[in-house]
Amino acid sequence: MAGAGTKSRERRPSAGKARFRTVIFGSRRARLVWGLAGLLALAGGFLLARPSFDRSAPAALPWGLWIGTDSPYAPNAGHLLQMRVEANGCGEPVVATGSLDWAPADRWFRHHSSEELIPGRLVLGIAGATVIGAEVRDFRRRRWRPIQVRPYHGIAVADGRVRGTRGYGEPEVRFRLLLDAPAASGFEACSVASPALLEYQGGEKVFERATEVFGYLEGHVDHDVERVEAFDVSDGLIWMKVAGHQPDRSMLTTGTGVRGNRVLVTCTSSRYSGSSRDPFSYFRQAVEEPSCATVQTFRAAGAEETLSERIFFAGILISAGVALLIEALIGGGVDQVERISRRRA
Repeated sequence: MAGAGTKSRERRPSAGKARFRTVIFGSRRARLVWGLAGLLALAGGFLLARPSFDRSAPAALPWGLWIGTDSPYAPNAGHLLQMRVEANGCGEPVVATGSLDWAPADRWFRHHSSEELIPGRLVLGIAGATVIGAEVRDFRRRRWRPIQVRPYHGIAVADGRVRGTRGYGEPEVRFRLLLDAPAASGFEACSVASPALLEYQGGEKVFERATEVFGYLEGHVDHDVERVEAFDVSDGLIWMKVAGHQPDRSMLTTGTGVRGNRVLVTCTSSRYSGSSRDPFSYFRQAVEEPSCATVQTFRAAGAEETLSERIFFAGILISAGVALLIEALIGGGVDQVERISRRRA
């Protein structure tokens, strides 16, 4: 190689050998510049390849969600939870927006009206997630209203008054939670978790932790409202999305599917029939069913191709940097003739 302050001197090759050129530096300053150029090339190569050296962060874990309202008990009622778990990017907080719907049996309406099911209080027990804030939808004023979030025995409890409405002819309540940002999961990728909604299905211990909210309720039940009862989810529909990212189809689990750039998670509270010969069949069947708890990975479009290109160009820069450093440190020499003539001049 040759550059400012350097020149190339050719050695006469012996028979059967290729030509070899060494760099002769015009001054020590030129040798120093040559070495600095090598260091810059090495630094640039390392910066390009750095994402491939990063260790993966601890994997995200599902969180548990217990829901309670003061709505009157309706036997054989269907309880639907629809939720969107979304983030504007891998570094942005996750917003979990939920909608509660009731569908009592027809015979219940013979003595009651659907307005009686509209609750006035909502209590959420959240385990395994960092809750930044919570809000409920005020349908009368058409705005979101914050409710209080309190820590209680290792979980977060969101408790507040609500004003529900009738959606599609049935009672409806909406809430949303602001959670911590998704966990990093490699180069331009992150993992988003959905909550466990059912107690026995899936064998998720995190839902059991969320039921610590019962202890909270025993000491925080107002005398002017009816006692809060569990909103036993019979069906769950959860949509998961990270803006600008695509779902990793290799990470899909039971009860999940891809719809465009979103992941759909479904679960239902099944009714099992035990066997007289196998008294544990009920427990086994329940654990085999999903509880809507899952962790999904989202990657930026073309992330793998971009990482491959970075590694390719990093290899070129590192190779060039090593060659420049070898020539600057142990290769070539300083042209003594030019140094003497420069001093005489």
